[in-house]
Amino acid sequence: MDDVVTHLPPVAATELAGWYRSADVVVMPSYSESFGLVALEAQACGTPVLATRADALEVLHDDPVRRQDMGRTAAVEAESSGWQRTAAITLESYRAATQQHSARSELLPL
Repeated sequence: MDDVVTHLPPVAATELAGWYRSADVVVMPSYSESFGLVALEAQACGTPVLATRADALEVLHDDPVRRQDMGRTAAVEAESSGWQRTAAITLESYRAATQQHSARSELLPL
């Protein structure tokens, strides 16, 4: 796929949205990404995100209608996310963890 894939260095945040919008697909081959913001940012720009094996990228490359459908769906999904929601979910996770820890600590003998 070297004839259709371009690898570029990082760009400034002000340019990033334009890059996402001009991409046919954003590929995230890593198993972990802090908060998944790369995927969310690309989705918010209406760009489909692929986080799977390379052969799936070839299938998506050959199907422009599917890419467009995924891009529209991605934008709709991204509307329900964002920094506020991500922060709220993270805060709730920490609250639950500290409550569990406190509850366990109360059960332990001194």
